[in-house]
Amino acid sequence: LLAPLCADRKIVGFLRSYIIATSFDGKVGAYTLTVKAATEAYAKLTKIKSEFQAGMMAVQKGAMVGTDFDMDKYYNGLGELQAKFLDRYLQFVKENAQDSSAGEAKMLIRQTVSGMGNSAAPAIGAKLRALISKSEDKDLLGAANLALGQHLAKRYESAFQKKDAGASKFAKEAESVLQQTGKDFAGQSAQVAAALFDLTKLAVGRKAMEIEAEDIDGTKFKLSDYRGKVVVIDFWGDW
Repeated sequence: LLAPLCADRKIVGFLRSYIIATSFDGKVGAYTLTVKAATEAYAKLTKIKSEFQAGMMAVQKGAMVGTDFDMDKYYNGLGELQAKFLDRYLQFVKENAQDSSAGEAKMLIRQTVSGMGNSAAPAIGAKLRALISKSEDKDLLGAANLALGQHLAKRYESAFQKKDAGASKFAKEAESVLQQTGKDFAGQSAQVAAALFDLTKLAVGRKAMEIEAEDIDGTKFKLSDYRGKVVVIDFWGDW
């Protein structure tokens, strides 16, 4: 808590920053309140987090186009912001490895890396590759490789929609990275499987999966029966 000390309407100083935590002992049914002064490093990390939140708000504002929200612009802007703050979090851990706040910074690093997979911004790939080449943290490496594969899949979709001749290169690389990640990092297997399914079955430009059903008259049909035609599929539910 930061509270200003005032005298005659002038701020003359600040109270120290404190960390307040509670724990519950089920055996005796009592809460324990722990209050300790925050370290200088923790105050620095708090400032970095506040700056990131401010940057994210600016990205959200920038993604508004009139009354519409441009999701691609948002994720690309957020990805670039995350890449910038990734360096700051990594540097923080390096400089404050012995401080208790380093654990929170490491968690923020993993969260940031995971979020970068949603962006097609070109700078993301280079940032993730650099992290992969330097890190010795297996969990972080798994998250970084997954994010790289997801990022490349986003690059493929973006390039395909722009009719870029090199779009297929991104798709092949994304599939290769994701498959290798599944082999090297068992903890990422479920997320890798989901990302590969999205890339190979649901991504823009991919061949649609076969659908077999009956129409309202009971006549059986297949989606492939309409190949070459514009088809609108409406998925709906009734509860």
